[in-house]
Amino acid sequence: MLAYSIGGLSPKPYHAFGLLYHAAACVFVYLVGLELMFAPGVAFAIAALFAVHPVHTEAVAWIAGIPDVACGAFYFASVFFFFRYRRTRRKALLWLSSGLFFGCVVVEGNGRDAAFFSASGAVVARKGRVRIAPVAARSVLWRTWCVLESCACPH
Repeated sequence: MLAYSIGGLSPKPYHAFGLLYHAAACVFVYLVGLELMFAPGVAFAIAALFAVHPVHTEAVAWIAGIPDVACGAFYFASVFFFFRYRRTRRKALLWLSSGLFFGCVVVEGNGRDAAFFSASGAVVARKGRVRIAPVAARSVLWRTWCVLESCACPH
């Protein structure tokens, strides 16, 4: 682990990595909000709420929770680039989204639950706008909750 090679058993590099992953997740929550056509102020408010009120506080506060925070950062980045791909159809963005999703799977075993989002076809692109189909929205939200909570989802 990079944090260990930088500072050994000192908690400072672990805390720094946790903060960096959390900050990256917050930035991608904002970008996903913009990609979903929320007004910039609304997207910022959502990201700010996510930043100051994490659902799983142990992931941000404890060293052992770094994989959860990293998974969230990779997951939101993957979702952002997937939405961007759906809007622009640039294959490089799809590959980037897939690579970031792979990072989500590698750092946290429950990243497999996020596969539902990518494979479900729940995202519909029409005239440059991205929206979530109402029938699949509940399932997508449930899977997102499971990834962030690192719980075992029923299949």
